[in-house]
This record gives sequence, structure tokens and C-alpha cells, in this order.
Amino acid sequence: MLFTFKKAAVALLGSLEGHGLLVGITLAGAEVFVMPGPMEATPTVDRALGALREWWGSGTVRP
Repeated sequence: MLFTFKKAAVALLGSLEGHGLLVGITLAGAEVFVMPGPMEATPTVDRALGALREWWGSGTVRP
């Protein structure tokens, strides 16, 4: 599950810190990734998108 807005993720999952892959949290059995906010610093966004790219491309499901 990819949340483009953290507010939507919080509405469904409750309080969350930060963004990225939420280790140990699933929604309907799917892993959850929360995108960084639109005002995040470029290096932060680059790291988050790199993590998303790696996770998406791996094709593996993490426990």
C-alpha cells in the first residue's frame, strides 16, 4: 500500500512517525509505504524515493 499523503495513512493506521516503509505494519496484509511530505528537504526525499525504488524492485515481502 502506497500512501501519497501521510494524513490518509494516519486516518487508517493511527499516529505515525516519519515516512517510508512502515516495518511491522500492514494493511489488509500489504506492506505500507508513506511518501515524504511535499516540503521535505531534497536529500530526505531522495533517500525516501531510493528506498521505495529498492523495495518495489525487490519483489520480496518483509515480515
